[in-house]
Amino acid sequence: MKILSSLFVFLISLTCLLNFGTKDVQAEVIAYDSDGQFLGVFLGRSPGRGAANIYMPSSEMFINIRFEDGDAARGFFYFESFDCSGTPYLSAHITSQIMRNGESYYFGEKVMPVIKRINSDLYMGNCSTMLSVDLSVVPASEIEPPVLLPVALPLSFEHEPAHPGKWNK
Repeated sequence: MKILSSLFVFLISLTCLLNFGTKDVQAEVIAYDSDGQFLGVFLGRSPGRGAANIYMPSSEMFINIRFEDGDAARGFFYFESFDCSGTPYLSAHITSQIMRNGESYYFGEKVMPVIKRINSDLYMGNCSTMLSVDLSVVPASEIEPPVLLPVALPLSFEHEPAHPGKWNK
């Protein structure tokens, strides 16, 4: 049963990487901050997060910019240890997305998700021990965001006709 479960996770992950790759995004709505900083392609409002979901073509990454403070969305970081030490992981669905934790920014690496036994999580600098659970995760790596954060609010949007291949640079 565990082999079937792992195979299922592998096939779903592979399908997502192949079908939802970022190379073919064609913009129609471009997002800027109030200082005129180009942010990227506005994909819509993130459900339940109070944030703008934006694709940044130069880095081929996504970011949820919070309407509350113009910063990247906060995320849970998961650890195999019981004290939030060791390799930090993000949930597998956060691949290529920039998240903030504490004063640093991270992204989920573009690798095949793996199932790890998670024993603690870190959110907003607070470590919590949890019941051991198996989660599909990717390693989290620290990053210097491709845009200056927090961005100046409010955001502005500009309609631009789609240009095939424009964002593939």
